[in-house]
Amino acid sequence: MTDPQIEWHSVDVSDVEAEFSTSREGLAADRIAELREQFGRNELEQEPPTSALTLLLHQFKSPLIYILLVAAVVTLVLGEYVDAGVIAAVLALNAVIGFTQERRAETAVRELSRLVSPRARVIRNGHEREVDSVDLVPGDLVLLESGARVPADLRLISVTTLSVDESLLTGESVPVDKDIDPLPVGTTVANRRNMAHTGTVVSRGRGKGYVVATGADTELGSIAESLRTEAPAPTPLQQRMARFAMIVSVIVVVASVAGFGIGIAMGQSAAEMFMVAVALAVSAVPEGLPIALTITLTIGVRRMVQRNAIIRNLPAVETLGSTTVIGSDKTGTLTQNRMTVERIWTLDSDVFLDGGSAAMADALDSESLRRTVLAGVLANEGEFHTVDGEAETSGDPTETALLVAAAQLGLEPEQQRREFASIAEIPFEPERQFSASVRAEDDREIAYVKGAPERILSMSTGAMDDGEIVGLDRERILAEVAQMAARGLRVWITKPL
Repeated sequence: MTDPQIEWHSVDVSDVEAEFSTSREGLAADRIAELREQFGRNELEQEPPTSALTLLLHQFKSPLIYILLVAAVVTLVLGEYVDAGVIAAVLALNAVIGFTQERRAETAVRELSRLVSPRARVIRNGHEREVDSVDLVPGDLVLLESGARVPADLRLISVTTLSVDESLLTGESVPVDKDIDPLPVGTTVANRRNMAHTGTVVSRGRGKGYVVATGADTELGSIAESLRTEAPAPTPLQQRMARFAMIVSVIVVVASVAGFGIGIAMGQSAAEMFMVAVALAVSAVPEGLPIALTITLTIGVRRMVQRNAIIRNLPAVETLGSTTVIGSDKTGTLTQNRMTVERIWTLDSDVFLDGGSAAMADALDSESLRRTVLAGVLANEGEFHTVDGEAETSGDPTETALLVAAAQLGLEPEQQRREFASIAEIPFEPERQFSASVRAEDDREIAYVKGAPERILSMSTGAMDDGEIVGLDRERILAEVAQMAARGLRVWITKPL
């Protein structure tokens, strides 16, 4: 683990580089292996799988089940083998159904957690790449951008209007503006402007930072460790069942004692009245209730599974049913966090793409279309590489979608970026609503711009039609934009200036 005595927010960036033998070029491959051996994976400690015996015994942790167990033992001792067998069958069926469901759910959850692995953009050996966040090690140089979730505790070394939502750690809903200057020793987490912590989200801007803590050593890891000792709260159903079981238990005991007392007072033998009291207790216990509840909850689980939802514990179905409001962040959670270009429209062409990789180079016979696609490549911060014939991308989903579309149309992104040298860049920000890149082309400089339709149109005085600049017909363009938006498409406009 990293040295807990070092308060990374108080040290200079050069000290971080010296501590982990890193640089602005990122870590070398051999150094990464050493650090991973030393610090382990960037993940919080996982609870070991529940043993089969523990999961089976868990099925009997209910006040009603306790009563049925006592009733089964008493009826067995008294020789009422039929009653004892019926109660035992109810208990066994309840345990089998509950055990099977929870075992399957736990296995599914663990498999799902292995499939869903957050990604992080890093610089290693001087090259930008995307890696699983669990593979990060102290000293890694991580790149941050709007909407990204911080994958580890970082000491920031470069920021561009960077603000981070730290409500997960501090409860403060207002994003925190970041800088890179060292802070005094003892500065609280909420005031560490030169740090970005695991689990927080970049609200706007861009930045770079060295990983200084991973896994359990992070601020989020310390919070998770403190929560490990907290017992889970009972579900609403469990609370109601506990109250019901308590009421039933009191009534059963009072009725049995009263019946036994009345029988003795009427001259009946104690042995006979004991049998009556036991029979009264057994008959008063609703032994069908646990199995009825289990079957009902199991039906609910099956219906949820049909809707691709995994329920780990049976009572959780009822808890979900009691929910009246659900707050959810859709970005990357309710979607695949992947976008594709479906349509490219210009004044003289209209191209529909299938989202695949089939080349359509002949579509670029239109100069207007070629310039449109080129602007989407050059005013773009995403990365596109071809490895063993397969396209690999990293960056914002919208940015990478434009790069994939360009490659599909026969305009190889990296080749275009090399051909048109970059002179100046304006990165995209929500407040700005556009991004731009000034490129050298022959003996002139051209600014390629892409962004929101209204913003780009407000910056424009003309449009390209068949390679010629013509007057700007805003109404026609906005009509096409409205038509695409009505189909649920996200619309961008690109242009060379």
